[in-house]
Order: sequence, then structure tokens, then C-alpha cells
Amino acid sequence: WVVLMIDLILVSCSFSLTYFLTKQFEFPGIERGHFFLYTGTYVFVGACVFFTMRIHTGLIRYSNTHDMFRIFTAVLVTSIIYLIGAELVLIRALSVKESLNLQTVLPINFFIASCLLIMLRTGVKGLYFYLKRITSDNKERILIYGSDSSAVLIKQALQAGNKENFVIVGFVDTDRN
Repeated sequence: WVVLMIDLILVSCSFSLTYFLTKQFEFPGIERGHFFLYTGTYVFVGACVFFTMRIHTGLIRYSNTHDMFRIFTAVLVTSIIYLIGAELVLIRALSVKESLNLQTVLPINFFIASCLLIMLRTGVKGLYFYLKRITSDNKERILIYGSDSSAVLIKQALQAGNKENFVIVGFVDTDRN
């Protein structure tokens, strides 16, 4: 739940930043009610999509390209649902005059939110492995011979194992490439 909350805070910050960017930071011209309505709706849609797609699970273990694709997909689905929902609910049903160009806001927000979510995962994974490495004073150091895909699979298998009494220092290979 903590990861999901952090994701939602990042998404709300990215949407707020994008909202202010499109309004050119002219705060007197921004209607507070519209800002909170647009942002709150986006965060609600994002929470539903993120929880359904479960992008908050496996923060360290699954921080790879597959997770990045899941983040891109979740933010894209959130944007599409929000665009439809904002058009139907906010503008038509609640009679909110359109004070925001959603076709400009959503693409910018897509890139900002995706980058923030990916940087969070990459940063946490890097911090985890850094802390794991500096606390490995009495662990056995391992060098893996080879640098092909088999060697990488061996490294991943060793890291996924339950034994924590070793640290993989690097790879040794006769091929200089």
C-alpha cells in the first residue's frame, strides 16, 4: 500500500505540474475548484487503474523492462479513461466549463508521470542493491566465468536464491568484447 500511495502522490504531482505548465503558471487565472476537480478525478482514475494492473507489486524484484512497459500501459490507460470521463462527467454532467485543454495536458502528463514512476523504481532498486552490497563485509565474493546469456542467467539464479552469504562481484571472460 505504501508503494501505491507513493505512486499516486507522484501521479498527482505530475498532473499538477502539467496543469500549471499549460496554464503558464498564471495562478490568479487558475480557478481553484476546477484544479482540484480535474486533479482529484485524475488521481481517482489512476488509483483504480494502478490497483487493477497491480503496478505497485514487486517494486524491487520486478524493476525491469517488463515493469516499465506495465507503467507505460497503466499511465496510458489512465489518460484514456480520464479523457473520456472528464468529457462525459466533468464537462457535460457537472456543467464545468472547459478551462483545460486535455489534448495538451495528457500527453505532457504521460511523459512526466511515466518518468517519475520509472525513476522511483530504478532509484529504489539501486538503493537496495547498494545497501545490500555495503552490508556484505563477511560474505563470500563470487566471480562468474563468462559473459554470455548463460552467465547472466546464473547471476539471476544466484540472486533469486534464498542464501544471502555471497555477493556477485562481476564477470570474468577471455573475450575482450
